[in-house]
Amino acid sequence: MFIWILVTVVGGLVGVLMTVFGHLIIKIFIEPAQELRKEIGNVRFVLARHGQAIHTPAARNCHTSSAAFDGLYDCVAGLLARIQGMNLYWFTRRCWRIPPKADIERAVEHLRSLSTYVFQKSMTHDEHKAVRMNVKCIEKLLNLDPLEKEEPLHGEDAVQNPSSY
Repeated sequence: MFIWILVTVVGGLVGVLMTVFGHLIIKIFIEPAQELRKEIGNVRFVLARHGQAIHTPAARNCHTSSAAFDGLYDCVAGLLARIQGMNLYWFTRRCWRIPPKADIERAVEHLRSLSTYVFQKSMTHDEHKAVRMNVKCIEKLLNLDPLEKEEPLHGEDAVQNPSSY
C-alpha cells in the first residue's frame, strides 16, 4: 500500500515538474522565436502594403507617406525588440531557421534608410536605384522571397551592363 502512495506522489511530482519545465521552454525559447518570425513576416507585409508609397513618388501624399514611414519604423522597433528579447539567440536561431542577428541588424539599417525616401515628392534615377537596392537587401537579409521579379535594366544601366538582357 505504501508503495502505491509513493508511486502516486512521485508520479504527480514528475508530472508537475514536466509541466513547469515545458512551460519554461515555451516561454524562454519558442515564443520569442515565433514572435521574431511574425515580425519578419510583418516586414514583408509593410513592404507589400506600402510598396506604392515606397517606390512611386507620384503616388505619395501626406497620408500615404506617413503610413509608410510609421509602418517601416514599427518594423524597425519590432525587430530590434525581438532580437534583444531572445535568450540564447545562437541556439534558438538554428532551431527555428532565423537569420543571424547581424543580418537582422543590417536589415534594420536598410529599413531606416528606406524610410528617408517616403516623403520625397520626386526622386532621381540614383534614388530609385537606392530604394530598390534597400528593398532587395532587406529581402535577402531576412530570407524573404522577393515580391517583384528582376526587371531588365533601362537607360544608362543597360548601356553600361549589356549582359543583363
